[in-house]
Amino acid sequence: MRHAARKGITTLVLFAGLALAILARAPSPPETGDRFAPRRALPTDRLAVALLGTSLTSGTHLPNALERRLESCLGIPVAVRTFAQPGATSDQGMTQLAALPARVADIVLIEFAINDADTGIGMPFDQSKAQHEALIRIMAQRHPGTAITLVTTNPTFERMAERRPALRAYYSMYRDLASAHDLGLADLHARWMDTPDPGKLIPDGLHPSEEATDSLTVPSLAEHIASTFGRSC
Repeated sequence: MRHAARKGITTLVLFAGLALAILARAPSPPETGDRFAPRRALPTDRLAVALLGTSLTSGTHLPNALERRLESCLGIPVAVRTFAQPGATSDQGMTQLAALPARVADIVLIEFAINDADTGIGMPFDQSKAQHEALIRIMAQRHPGTAITLVTTNPTFERMAERRPALRAYYSMYRDLASAHDLGLADLHARWMDTPDPGKLIPDGLHPSEEATDSLTVPSLAEHIASTFGRSC
C-alpha cells in the first residue's frame, strides 16, 4: 500500500512538472498598455472626436465607420473629424493641431509613431519624443477640456518593416508618454500581435485592409473612447 502511494505521488509530481514545462514554453499573450485619461462625463447632445496622425487615420473609411459604431453604442450623435494626412510625422502634428478649432473635440486621438519610426521620412527617437511632448503640452494648453489619447497602430511587414526597424521602441514611447502625462492610450499594436497571421490583413505591409479596420481597429477605438466617458461599446 505504501509503495502504491509513493508511486502515485511520483506520478503526480511528474505530471505537474510536465505541465509547468509546457506552460513555460507556451507564448504568453501580449500585454496591452491600455490606459484611460481621467474620466469625463458623456456629452448629452453630441460627442466630437478628432484624429491627428498619418494615412492610417486619414481618409473617410475609418472616421465614418468609427462614427457609426459609436452612435450605435452611445445613443447620441457622434462626429468624427480627421485632420490626419498621408506621410505625416509628428513634425506635421503642430500643423494639424493648429487646424483644430477651439472646442471642436471632446477627445483627440494621436498617432504618428509609425511614420516617425520610418528611416526615410521619420526622425530619431529622441526628436520624436520631444515633438510629442510639445504637441501634448500645447494641446493641453489650447484645449484644456479635451481628453487626449495616444494610439499605437499596426505592425509592418516586408519592405515597410525594413524601413521601420525600431517601430516597437516608438510604440513603447507612447506607453511611457501616456503614463507620464496621465493620457489615454489605445494600444492597438498589442491587439494586432495577438491576431493570427496579421500580415494577411495588411496587404501592402503598412495599411490594414478595410475589413481589418472594421473588425479590429474600429471596435478597439470605439471601446476605448466609450470607456473614457464611462460607457461601453
